[in-house]
Amino acid sequence: MTLGSQTDKGNPANFGSPGLERYSHGSVICVVPQRRLTHLLPSSKGKVTIVVSPLISLHDEQVETFESEFGLCATAINSAHSGCTKEVMSGVVSGAWQIVMISPEMLLSRRFIDCVLRKPEFGSRCLSVFIDEAHCVSHWGASFRKKYGTLGIVRAFLLRAVPIVAVSAMLTQHVHDDLLNKLQFDENNYLFVNIGNDRPAVSQVIRAIEHPMNTYRDLNFLVPEGIKTPTDIKKAFVYSDDTQDGGWITDHLNDRVPETFVKLGLVRPYNATLSKKYRCEVMRVFKAGIVHILVCTDAAGMGCNIPDVDVIVQWKAPANLSSWVQRAGRAARAAGRTGMAVMLVEKSAFEVNQGPIVEDSNLVEAVSSMPQGRGGRGGHGGHGGRGGRGGCGGRGRGHGAKHGSGYAVSHGQKRGTYGGAHDQPPVVNTPQHVANDAPGEGLYALIQATTCRRKILSTVFRNPPSAGVPPHECCDICHPSLFGRTRPSKPVAAARMQSIKKGEPVEAVRLALYQWRRTVKKTRYPAAMFAPHAILDDKACDLLASIGPVETRQQLEPVLLGWARWEELGDDLFHTMNKLVIPSLAPKKRGTAAKKHLAAELPIDAPIVQLNCWNIERPARSYF
Repeated sequence: MTLGSQTDKGNPANFGSPGLERYSHGSVICVVPQRRLTHLLPSSKGKVTIVVSPLISLHDEQVETFESEFGLCATAINSAHSGCTKEVMSGVVSGAWQIVMISPEMLLSRRFIDCVLRKPEFGSRCLSVFIDEAHCVSHWGASFRKKYGTLGIVRAFLLRAVPIVAVSAMLTQHVHDDLLNKLQFDENNYLFVNIGNDRPAVSQVIRAIEHPMNTYRDLNFLVPEGIKTPTDIKKAFVYSDDTQDGGWITDHLNDRVPETFVKLGLVRPYNATLSKKYRCEVMRVFKAGIVHILVCTDAAGMGCNIPDVDVIVQWKAPANLSSWVQRAGRAARAAGRTGMAVMLVEKSAFEVNQGPIVEDSNLVEAVSSMPQGRGGRGGHGGHGGRGGRGGCGGRGRGHGAKHGSGYAVSHGQKRGTYGGAHDQPPVVNTPQHVANDAPGEGLYALIQATTCRRKILSTVFRNPPSAGVPPHECCDICHPSLFGRTRPSKPVAAARMQSIKKGEPVEAVRLALYQWRRTVKKTRYPAAMFAPHAILDDKACDLLASIGPVETRQQLEPVLLGWARWEELGDDLFHTMNKLVIPSLAPKKRGTAAKKHLAAELPIDAPIVQLNCWNIERPARSYF
């Protein structure tokens, strides 16, 4: 049974406290006995609701929210809180908490099943089971978190009257169908409530990355020229799925911050590789407005409810459309605020075969039955392309055969570039119905759109009709002037890189460079939370150790072309290398004749290069 917008039961107020924001529900699938909508939050002492949630950081935030905003006693069971201890499981069975946050792996562990789910006392107390961020069941259940795909077995341990509620704001038709299967829903006896995931207050802009991607200059609009105060930098999330890219982005944006404000730490990284203590502290100061830009992964995505974020930036195309919608939804969450979500994608994204798109929704099913490419990580597949990360053919990051450059330009590849000469939308009329098996859930259909982007999202996620959004606040297709807020700087002609002569890396020089970066970290950045190799990475150390003696600063500069810290540390590094005893580059070996020639050049009493330039022992890498 589907509850439409005209039905009172579809109103968010039926899901508990009126304080729950409309956009926090997204699409809800729930199993309800006798087709009645059950009160889903426990109100009486002794009743327990299990909430399955994917991230530990989300557990902590939601426990705090349940207790502070809804007055419910809550706890989190995960590895950061000692896991399934005897005391904790006894408390769950006895009803010590009304809300129990737990990961799918912990919920389906043998210990939790035996000590909690099998207990008759718990069965009588369990009011409901929530699957939060339920799209993860489909996206992750077939790959790196397989327990998500088997959550349906929890029904075997619960009373039939206990409702299972799957909640997500990213519910495409494919994910919907997958949830019914994996959570073992009765297709003839469940409620589907869809209030949509549209965010009218968030404008959407998508453009190609114009500068070389390793310069990150397309992000310069986040830290504009002529900053007078830190508040001139808008509060922003910058999402990068590659943590190494994230580190370089952080360095680049920090280099643009005026020297006066550098020590304030206005730009910080945030990802799962960093310590929990660091992440908690950085999130605290970001919420307080001390940090203005967080360069992050999904660790700062799911469920993150910060009311005053102005800008969301996605660096490079994400894995699928759900990831984009979720991240874009982090902007302007407070009532009355407006924000912008910007996706900066590779130019090749405008050439991707986006799969079949049809004008008539009645044809979607027929088109979906066409032969598709096999699953895999991209490349040149069949008609729908290779699947990649989505786990099923045509739904991941991969894609099928590319279109030509003419197609890319006619579908917006040059829009939003410096100067604005190509900002106007192409005249190609893109149909609005995206096939269920389109690559990336229709991600490339959105990127290559020539009509309103918001309408395409509403089609994919089956959003109910809305009052509409003024064109100047909608998207770059409806109002190209939005590009003016994300315009890249003037392109710089790339300097022709000279060929660098190098030989085998000298181990002693490499060790000396490791020692140098540790010393720099200790003396110049004692309070910084980055590691010494963030100053000069291992690859750069290997290169420097293979170029022979360094006699002038000019000799060193082209070797480190693009190094973010050249202006600050270039002199120091040059003087350090200039003092080292480094052997000249030996000529390349060219067979037996070359070996004899080299032997003839070296006298028997030739000095042996010292193996340790500074008489140091190689220490273990230190991160702080």
